[in-house]
Amino acid sequence: MASEAKLDTTVSIVTPENIEFAYRLAGPFRRFAALIVDALIKYAILVMVIVLAAFAQAATFTSVFAPATFFLAWFFLTWFYGMFWETLWSGQTPGKRLFSLRVISVDGRPINGAQAAIRNLLRLADSAPMVSLQIFASEAPPVSIIPTFLVGLTIMVMTRRFQRLGDLAAFTMVIAEQRDFRSTLMKVDDPRAAALAEYIPADFRISPSLAKALSLYVSRRNYLSTSRRAELAGHLARPLIETFGFMSDTSTDLLLCALYLKAFYGQKKEEEGGAIRGVSPFANSVASSTPLPQESLPDSYKIATAETVVVAVVTDAAIDVGESSIAGDQALAQGDRA
Repeated sequence: MASEAKLDTTVSIVTPENIEFAYRLAGPFRRFAALIVDALIKYAILVMVIVLAAFAQAATFTSVFAPATFFLAWFFLTWFYGMFWETLWSGQTPGKRLFSLRVISVDGRPINGAQAAIRNLLRLADSAPMVSLQIFASEAPPVSIIPTFLVGLTIMVMTRRFQRLGDLAAFTMVIAEQRDFRSTLMKVDDPRAAALAEYIPADFRISPSLAKALSLYVSRRNYLSTSRRAELAGHLARPLIETFGFMSDTSTDLLLCALYLKAFYGQKKEEEGGAIRGVSPFANSVASSTPLPQESLPDSYKIATAETVVVAVVTDAAIDVGESSIAGDQALAQGDRA
């Protein structure tokens, strides 16, 4: 039986070093909001130019200064606004930055000036068909200048990466950048996690990137089923189970919760005193007091800890998919992913 393809809004890119990065794709509606903000900024600049040109025309007593300035400003804003900002801000315009969107290459690298130019020069094709001003006023000139973006929207919903014509030509895609992980402490209700935390070697250092992944996981685990927790937690927990010498059937979910308690509650527990001891998780049922050197970690975990932020992104994307499924069962609207 053929496996079903996953339906989500993420795309994975594997680097030559065999490290997988996962990106959230920005959907058309979130991108449209950024487009509106950029359009308002351009119109505000255009109004300022018109006002300044009118004053300059009145001061110089010329009748062509204001119209020429208007059309010149309109030309540059239409064709070079997005090109300028996306090159300067590495794939972001003011509107995209406001909504945490960024344009990147399809291979995960930042875009260059040529790619920014191509995708913005083809924006006119994506905005077709144009609508005449006469739909608002019959006396208006028969000029079709109001974009409908139907071409771009149609192509976006037909491509895996939500790419419009400009993106396809420039080999780019628009992603939603990850939000910062929660800084507030979450409560772990399962007492077994606190008991397991006591057996983690005292000198095992939890890096900031690993702490980020742990905080993300614990803050969202209540939305997941038991099997989903085991699947997600296994990315980080399985190498540690072997390294710590724990029994092979140790819960990967509980181990991540235990690491979270050690990382965020370790100092607090030491001040309060009173460790919780449970059944030893060690394979030989004897808790070793020998410090665990960092060099003893397996290579697979060294890669995981060095790039834990990638794991956090993958976990966050997968968690959001799980949340969407639960929300669907409860008939709740969940629009966190774009």
